[in-house]
Amino acid sequence: TQAIVVQAGQTAHVVSGDLLFYPDDTTGIVTSVVAATSTVNVAAPTGGALTALAANDVVIAGPPVIADGMNTALHYDRIVTTQFTNYIMMGQRNNRWTTMTAKKYKNSGQTDLFEKDLKMKQDLAYQDVFQQFFNGQKGEVSIAVPAGAGLTGGTYRAKLSWGVFPFMQSNGAQHTTTTLATIESDFRTLAFNTNYKNVNTPRFILGTDKALSALDQVLKNPIRYNPSDEVYNMGLKEYELGTMRFVKMVCPLFENRANLLPRSWENRLLVLDLDTIDPVCMEGYQMFEQGNTSAQYKGNGGPNDWIDYWIQYMVSMQMTNVDSSFYMDILGI
Repeated sequence: TQAIVVQAGQTAHVVSGDLLFYPDDTTGIVTSVVAATSTVNVAAPTGGALTALAANDVVIAGPPVIADGMNTALHYDRIVTTQFTNYIMMGQRNNRWTTMTAKKYKNSGQTDLFEKDLKMKQDLAYQDVFQQFFNGQKGEVSIAVPAGAGLTGGTYRAKLSWGVFPFMQSNGAQHTTTTLATIESDFRTLAFNTNYKNVNTPRFILGTDKALSALDQVLKNPIRYNPSDEVYNMGLKEYELGTMRFVKMVCPLFENRANLLPRSWENRLLVLDLDTIDPVCMEGYQMFEQGNTSAQYKGNGGPNDWIDYWIQYMVSMQMTNVDSSFYMDILGI
């Protein structure tokens, strides 16, 4: 027999009758558990022997065994899940036109100005959602609103949503800072460490042209040319490691000149299991909605009447598992 002192809390995972597999492939069976002293008492099967354990050895809990004639259930299982939470963030882009200003533009012959202006607002709203979806920080903020004609002033509480990258950071996704000299081995290590995908189901590598090209350059070196090869074609459409597949996805909005994300994103690769990531909005509400306030504010008449054109959106995301995704920051490119 043997008394194994385990780390605090580990006695909750075994009961009498459970098999234990030792590091050297021998087997024991639990005879009793003493939670107060973090001790698991083990016996060897008939004809077997228990090997000595060193500090920090890992013993694997095996199947619970029952005996003929035994009418008592000892081992009960309860599913334990990791619950991730997020908020839903609401945002809005607006533009205000007085009646006089609108007439000025229309009379000057710029008849499509309002359509162009609305298109710009739509583009800005899409960029807002992109920015928050990838780099948003979960939290709450207070917004001070001034009072006005027909408007209620005061301080309002608003929620901000997690984005994919801060969510991964907060919940322990694997990552590394690498260089061109180590990027191949680092990528391979992280890829196998996060290999929780089904066979032949691809993960996606998101990054700028510069960051993706740096990975291509290393993985395609040394270059072997065939007569049919294009000159200086350094691009790889897909990476395969064992049964794993990785597909590149260029994200120009990761570049610093887009003014949406910090400069560090130019040299960052996000390797994402997209099957675990979903956009979220409140049921019964549109993710994007647009309109104007003409019915509210045109009734008074006069050149100073005004109309608000607005686009409202909500953004949030649900990531059910960070174990199959990772990220890399590349130095020196």
